[in-house]
Amino acid sequence: MIGRIRSEYDSDFPKKLHQFKSHRTENHPYEIRCSVCGKLYFVNDETFKRLESLIKYDLDNQFLCDDCEREYQNAAFE
Repeated sequence: MIGRIRSEYDSDFPKKLHQFKSHRTENHPYEIRCSVCGKLYFVNDETFKRLESLIKYDLDNQFLCDDCEREYQNAAFE
């Protein structure tokens, strides 16, 4: 049996899901909270389904808002 690498499993997931807003709109009706700061964001249907799938199969892939993601990236390079 030939093993597969993680990127082959997750190849259909985008690297970044920046399709979220800080307020509810007609196109962004689904709520999701940042797993670090807890701030509420609203996402579209496609992004919500992908985030649900990521959370279901890999709990390490929690949703991070832009601010928290930037802080983590900065901390990684210090």
